Amino acid sequence: MLEHLYPIIVLTTCVTIIDKQINKTSLIVHKLIPKYKCNMKIKNELKKFSLTLLHRKVQITAGGLFSLNTSLLTSLFGAAIIYTVILIELDNDK
Repeated sequence: MLEHLYPIIVLTTCVTIIDKQINKTSLIVHKLIPKYKCNMKIKNELKKFSLTLLHRKVQITAGGLFSLNTSLLTSLFGAAIIYTVILIELDNDK
């Protein structure tokens, strides 16, 4: 069973790390714009890029149905525990 869970754990962990890095990137770009003197065209493009990253929530999903971050892993483990408890209770009734 563990060989089936390992890819899901790796996937959800990687997606969560990517989400955090996207948020960090937008803040870093936004902070760097005033510090460096460069071409106004480049500065405007950096501002647009920074605002796009700040305002657009990037989510990696499975066909738009659910997000593939660690909340998926939590939901899967929670569902497995609930179904296990239900099965144990039903087995005890016999």
